[in-house]
Amino acid sequence: MKQDRRNLRLGLFIVFGVLISLVAPFLLRGSSSDSADVTQEPFPVTEIGPVAPEENINNASTSLPFTVETEPPNKAPRIVIRGPSCVLYDPQSPEPFQIVLEAEDPDGDVVNLDLSYNVGETVIDLTDSIGITEGIETPLTNEVMVELESDIEENWVLLLTHATDPEGASSEAGTVETLADTQC
Repeated sequence: MKQDRRNLRLGLFIVFGVLISLVAPFLLRGSSSDSADVTQEPFPVTEIGPVAPEENINNASTSLPFTVETEPPNKAPRIVIRGPSCVLYDPQSPEPFQIVLEAEDPDGDVVNLDLSYNVGETVIDLTDSIGITEGIETPLTNEVMVELESDIEENWVLLLTHATDPEGASSEAGTVETLADTQC
């Protein structure tokens, strides 16, 4: 009984609140038009569109209070992994396979590289297989032999590589290698 009364009061309160929020704008609009000293003038409509080149010539002396940069000061290196889409994989004695890392820094000539592969939640670092990983001159085409661990239960591995320039800009590339036991 007490719970029913509480629910009824809550329901009435909600309905009353909704009605007030719907009726209030109409009541406020009606009361402001009754006052004689306040006159409302409609605002002029101003269309904003693209600026034609000849209009822009007249405003050439306008300066902005901030500097507009058209290009970022440091571009990230580009990196690509090229390799087979499928690898024959024997879980007892896996054979290494070859991939090619291509890296280039558009605004510099040196990058740092790393390489790893993921199997599910496990990450295996292969950075040592790259050879020299720091201060590598670009453009770079580097052949890397990838040696997988034995007894991988998944049918794929995710190869990931990062290229970072000395200023800190970095990029990432990845490829999925399918592991097949008989043929690709």
